[in-house]
Amino acid sequence: PFGVDPDSGIGDAEWRQRLASVFQALLESRPAYLQLRFVGVADGGREIVRVDRTPDGEIRRTPEEALQPKGDRPYFQEAARLAAGEVYVSDFELNRENGVVEVPHRPVIRTATPVFDGAGIFRGEVIVNIDAARWFDLLKETFGPDETLYVTNAAGDYLVNPDPGLTFGFDLGARHRLEDDMPALAGVPGAVDQPFAGLVVLAGRSVLTAARRVVIDPRAPQHHIVVAAVLDGDVLLHSIRAQRDTIVLVALGLILAGTVLAIVLARAIVRPLRELTAAATRMAAGERRIDVGGMMRRNDETGALAQAFDAMAREVREREHEVNAKAGELSRSNQELSQFAYIASHDLQEPLRMVGSYLGLLARRYRGRLDAEADEFIGYAVDGAARMKRLINDLLGYSRVSNRPLSREAVDTGRIVEAAVRVLAERIAAAAAEITVEPLPKVDADPLQMERLFLNLIENAVRYHGEASPQVRVAAGRRDGFWEFSIADNGIGIAPEFKDKVFDIFARLNSREKYEGTGVGLASCRKIVERHGGSIWVEPAAGGGSVFRFTLPAIREGEED
Repeated sequence: PFGVDPDSGIGDAEWRQRLASVFQALLESRPAYLQLRFVGVADGGREIVRVDRTPDGEIRRTPEEALQPKGDRPYFQEAARLAAGEVYVSDFELNRENGVVEVPHRPVIRTATPVFDGAGIFRGEVIVNIDAARWFDLLKETFGPDETLYVTNAAGDYLVNPDPGLTFGFDLGARHRLEDDMPALAGVPGAVDQPFAGLVVLAGRSVLTAARRVVIDPRAPQHHIVVAAVLDGDVLLHSIRAQRDTIVLVALGLILAGTVLAIVLARAIVRPLRELTAAATRMAAGERRIDVGGMMRRNDETGALAQAFDAMAREVREREHEVNAKAGELSRSNQELSQFAYIASHDLQEPLRMVGSYLGLLARRYRGRLDAEADEFIGYAVDGAARMKRLINDLLGYSRVSNRPLSREAVDTGRIVEAAVRVLAERIAAAAAEITVEPLPKVDADPLQMERLFLNLIENAVRYHGEASPQVRVAAGRRDGFWEFSIADNGIGIAPEFKDKVFDIFARLNSREKYEGTGVGLASCRKIVERHGGSIWVEPAAGGGSVFRFTLPAIREGEED
């Protein structure tokens, strides 16, 4: 918003680069910070500058094209209502990127403060993402080996649980709450200042429990957590009461100390930003010499900000070179993260095979020798291991779609579809399905990924059918430099409100008991099509069912084999 100086050429881009360097210096000095960003008002509250700490500890600036609009997020809207100098503190939640929970999961708590210019006009917000896992780890260290820690949010959803799979379920589509496991604690999340201590039933046994509500933001008591400690029932009741006070005081001290620290640091950021804004405005107005020497001698964030500003003013060209180098590093990091997802899924195969083998052995050896309930439990376990195997295989396939370079050639999609129909012959026969394939073109594509694309879409068309036998039609038509393919069916259809969600990874619109699947197939289809420069979408079919349409680049004249 400062314009461009006609002599020095310093304008918005240089201002953002300087601010990014300041954010980077702050992340380097504050290990608990995961992300620092300045979110503007325009473009739906779009991020203007953002610097992240990656899961492997590297600090990088997010490129311009990857910045996201955040104006609809609750923390942005809440902070926008504050006066200058006030700070908003969010609830604990899993970090999201582009509206999707980040993997691997990173629990965060956010602080946000509004930024106003000299005329009092709201210009945006400084938002800090703080690593909540560090706080939880510190809290866990205060407990003995016989004690178990549970932490929930204000709604009772687990933030800390001995089983990590039960934490942050509210962000992952499957809520797991304290009151479901310990109904006696159902009232604690809503209590103003009513600690609980006594015997409760957990997993069929009595345990001694102490729990209390801890407010995160004194200005907003609805932002709070519940800390609960559990001891085995053979521990004396007076011991748990004594321990309760220690737990609550430690938890309160950690949370309040962290909150106060976050508020102080957030306020400390605002002042250097204002001074930098004023300096940039003076520079844009034509002033060449801006003395920040007094600020540079200060041993705090203001001093670091002044040093960064002075260094950038003297080394504009060198900074541009560094930006290009950082962009290359970011590209390599994204590739490494994709490879990490592939390797992690691959390494799960061996232990899962062992679990499946032993579960199968249990089922064969002991079915009928125990009671009916035991047989049922073993059946659940075997089924769960099989589902996990399918999920890991699909996740590996999804990772391969993202990681492997495309090997483009002229691909005869007619032959690809014929091969897919042969692979699915048994399923097609079982469903009494009729597959109609119109003449299909050659396209410029990777043949292996085309096999996966058509196999997934035709298999879905056969699987999701109603009472009538499946009727599937595969066709294509030319659209400028692309071929538009369509796979139409007479199945159960997809509601219009789910036409985008159906392509999200792990998205399922129907119960697993009625229709099998992992929710990875359509996400892989979208990734394949987009990597080839096309797009994919779904429409309702006339008379019922769905039509999946996607585009692929046509082969230019003279390039076909």
